[in-house]
Amino acid sequence: MKLRLVLGIVAALLIVQSAYAANIETTWSVATAKNRAGAVERTIRYRGGMPIWVKQGSYKAVVVLSWPTSNKTGMPSQEESILHQAFEARTRAAQEAAKAAVLATVISGDGKVEWMYYARTHQEFIKVLNKSRVGQPSFPIAIQLKQDPLWTKHLVIGDGK
Repeated sequence: MKLRLVLGIVAALLIVQSAYAANIETTWSVATAKNRAGAVERTIRYRGGMPIWVKQGSYKAVVVLSWPTSNKTGMPSQEESILHQAFEARTRAAQEAAKAAVLATVISGDGKVEWMYYARTHQEFIKVLNKSRVGQPSFPIAIQLKQDPLWTKHLVIGDGK
């Protein structure tokens, strides 16, 4: 019951529009996958629109940050979710303030949380990430670097194509 309430509150907060560097509001959407018992197994948050400063042709690099959870096959615990939210907020704020990258999708479930950013370059993303982590505790983050100049990964999630 507590988890459902917390997820409901988080989902409601994420759907609320947020203002960013260009004072342009963007909407986040949330999709959930449940098992037969009704328990949430995966949530996907994705940005329906991007801030005005994001030009698709300029953000071709994809960076996926992956953090394993203690529940190897399901959702993170409440304690882990608090750490994930703090990590996401700090990382996203640093990347978007520098206009180095934009957070596009967050997937929670299957024993991990993944944040997918579209970045100008991998090198710039890593530089901003490292700068934002100074003085912060270490976290078990894996980093995947890819290219997606047509934003196909975001379109598949966002448009269901």
